[in-house]
Amino acid sequence: MSQNVYAVDVSESSLEVYGKFHLALSYMDSGVDASEVDNGSGLSDGDVSLSSNSSRIGFKGEIPTGVDDLVAFYQLEQTINLDGHDGDTFATRNSYLGLRGLEKGVTHWEVKAGYHDTLAKSVGGLAMLGDTVADRRAIMGAGATSGNKADKRVANMLLGTYYVESGRSKVALSAQYSAEATDSKGTVDNNDAGFAAMGVTWKQGGLVAALAHDYWKNGASANMHLTRAATQYKQGDWTGVVLAENLRKSGDLDRKAWGAQLALKDGSFKWIGSVFVAESYKGSNDTDAVMTSLGVERSMSKVLTTYAVYTRTANDANARYQGVDGGVNDELKTTAGNDPQAVSAGIVLKF
Repeated sequence: MSQNVYAVDVSESSLEVYGKFHLALSYMDSGVDASEVDNGSGLSDGDVSLSSNSSRIGFKGEIPTGVDDLVAFYQLEQTINLDGHDGDTFATRNSYLGLRGLEKGVTHWEVKAGYHDTLAKSVGGLAMLGDTVADRRAIMGAGATSGNKADKRVANMLLGTYYVESGRSKVALSAQYSAEATDSKGTVDNNDAGFAAMGVTWKQGGLVAALAHDYWKNGASANMHLTRAATQYKQGDWTGVVLAENLRKSGDLDRKAWGAQLALKDGSFKWIGSVFVAESYKGSNDTDAVMTSLGVERSMSKVLTTYAVYTRTANDANARYQGVDGGVNDELKTTAGNDPQAVSAGIVLKF
């Protein structure tokens, strides 16, 4: 029996393999009694946990189109659960195929199609201590009783960005759209659960400022609006980050939140302080929370970093914001009025 064999010629394309391996050993406590803890509840009365935090491997590159100042580009990125979490080794992260327009060798515009973070989620990425027990997503994008619902990726999406440079400043104007933002296996994208977003990012020297608005139509995040702004400023050994958001949806996802972080680099060490605050949601009382964290990172080499971090979320009487929610495989939940906390040590390898 004959068999056709097909090979892909990559002689005219670039291929970059990259990734991040992140493992952390943590002690987590939901602030609850042992009698309240059940398997699968996400509650803990004090346990040690090993987790793989957003570990990933990716492949990306460019391919010539034969048209002047126009190139195709691609990315395939997969989560790798190094701890064997749920027996699920791979899960799709930002993956897409796109076209990029150049002007004098510099990207002037680009369009991507595939699966990607929302624009508001990307704005939140300016925060520090990401993918640790102190990740901002325990408060930012989360509800007082439902956990994080806003920081997502969009399926079946188109993302276009136009770049404007003037002197030392660079501005990126972006728009994102999906006819069926959650899933459409074997069916036509019929606009029943659509998504749309707009955003702008401005960079000049050590300053980055970003603003985005996400809108989810129907689906699991029915008619949810998220407006998020962030600023990151680096000056010498200091880095400061400020975030603010307005989340509008029914129930506990109708509230405002903000946060601030400050970091000082001292040789191979980086000390980071962080606070995030969620206000009570509309029509409720005592549903606010404050998350405070302190971390230290040590750069071992250009690709290897170790860290230690402590975090505590103080919930008001009717709130149960999680202690750990986002970027960490082992989340930490709590019950109303309790104050979850966690301490963690981790190692991160980037390549």
